[in-house]
Amino acid sequence: ASVSYRHGGAGSNDTGLDIYTSSSANGWERTESIDAGSDFPEYIRWYNDNEIFCIAGSKFLSFQSGSSGWSTVTKIGNHGSSNAFYMSPDKTLIAFSSPQYPDVDIYYSGSTAYSFGYRINDPFGSNVDTEAVTWLNNTDLMIAAPTFSTNKGRIEVWRTSDGGDNFSEIDQLNGNTNDYLGAMLYYQTSSGNLIVGTGYSNTGQPNLSAENGKLFLYQSSSAAGYLPASYGTRTEITTSNIRAPYSPYLAPDPNSDGRFIFQTKGHTSSPFGATLIALESGSSGWKQTTVDTPVYT
Repeated sequence: ASVSYRHGGAGSNDTGLDIYTSSSANGWERTESIDAGSDFPEYIRWYNDNEIFCIAGSKFLSFQSGSSGWSTVTKIGNHGSSNAFYMSPDKTLIAFSSPQYPDVDIYYSGSTAYSFGYRINDPFGSNVDTEAVTWLNNTDLMIAAPTFSTNKGRIEVWRTSDGGDNFSEIDQLNGNTNDYLGAMLYYQTSSGNLIVGTGYSNTGQPNLSAENGKLFLYQSSSAAGYLPASYGTRTEITTSNIRAPYSPYLAPDPNSDGRFIFQTKGHTSSPFGATLIALESGSSGWKQTTVDTPVYT
C-alpha cells in the first residue's frame, strides 16, 4: 500500500491509497485504490490482510476491505500531532510518538476504537526528544533518546501490568559521550538480539548531511532480560558509517524476525537523498545490505 495524491491514477489531486500486488506474469502492479475523502493518510501500516491503519492529521484511521469495497473507520478522533505509531505484537496497544518530541502516548483497543491509556511524560527529562520506539512484547515498550546527557543517548524499557492504563520503567542503558545511542531500535524476539542505531541530526528531521551513524548488536544480560549492564557490551554491524537511521521508517519482514529494512535520514542539500538499508540475520551474524540510494520521501 502506498499513499497517493492522485489515487487510482486520477488526473488531479484526489488523496488516498493505492494497493499493489505482485505476480510472476506482471511483477508489481496497482490493483486497487482507496479514496480517503478529505483526509490525507501520512503514515500507514497493515493491520492484517484486509485492514490498513494510518495517521491522517490528528485522526487515526482504519481502511477495511469488505464485499462492497473499502470503508473508513475512525479509530481515534484526535491523537494530537504524532507522526508515527507502533503496534504491540497482539495489536491491543498502540504507542504514538514523534521524533523531536519527548512524550509517548499509549492507547488500548476497544470493541471498535482505541482509547487513551497512558502518557510517558518527558521520560528522559528536560524535554529531551524520544527518537525511537519499539514493542518487545505485549506489555513491554522500549524507547530511546540519542541526545540524552551530552549526546550519550539512553534506552529505557517501560512495562504495563494493567492493559495499558499505567506504565513504569523497568530497565535502562546509557551510552558514551557523543555516542548518540538510540537513533533506531529493533528487537528480535526469537533470539533476544537488540539492534541499536546511533547518530542524530540537529538540523531538522529527517535531514543529516554527515554520515556518522552506526548499527550495534546487543545481547541481553540484565535482570529484566533486555539490556546489558554496559553500553560497551556490543558488536558493531556496520562495516562503514551510514547516515543516521530514521526510526519511524523501519519495516520488519512479516514472515521472519531475522530481517528488516529501514531508511536513513537524508542529505541537507541537493539531491537530499537518503539510503534504504536491509539487515538480515544468518549463520555468520547480521548482514547489512544497501537496497537503494538515493531514495526520496
